[in-house]
Amino acid sequence: MNGLSIGAVAKRAGVRPSALRYYERIGLIAPQPRASGQRRYDAGVFNRLSVIAYAKAVGFTIAEMKLLLSGAGVARASDRWHALAERKALELDEMIDRATRMKRLLDVARQCRCLDLDDCGRRLRSRAAGPAIPMRDARGPSRRA
Repeated sequence: MNGLSIGAVAKRAGVRPSALRYYERIGLIAPQPRASGQRRYDAGVFNRLSVIAYAKAVGFTIAEMKLLLSGAGVARASDRWHALAERKALELDEMIDRATRMKRLLDVARQCRCLDLDDCGRRLRSRAAGPAIPMRDARGPSRRA
């Protein structure tokens, strides 16, 4: 039999065989030819798996990985990387900003000396200075207090 077995690829790549089957099922790697009912991989699969591992490490979603790997409408891989990396960098900047705001709010909560939550609620509602506390109501989207 030519090619590598799924077990050999999984071991060498540091992934489970089920991950390889999953990647094939969702289109991240091409369906592999079979010999005697077993998938057989050529060595090129390791390049593809390296790209998948890198994309996972930087937080790409499966949909983003599919875009990257499919070449959808953009011939050069570097152009796909650039576009997806730019979008992901903006998304991460927003996450960092949100996490920073959350940390500030938690710092305020750690200084709380209220005896009960009604007292906390009154103090939070009356805060004129400091970070705005998002308030949710039954209508859905948050509004600033």
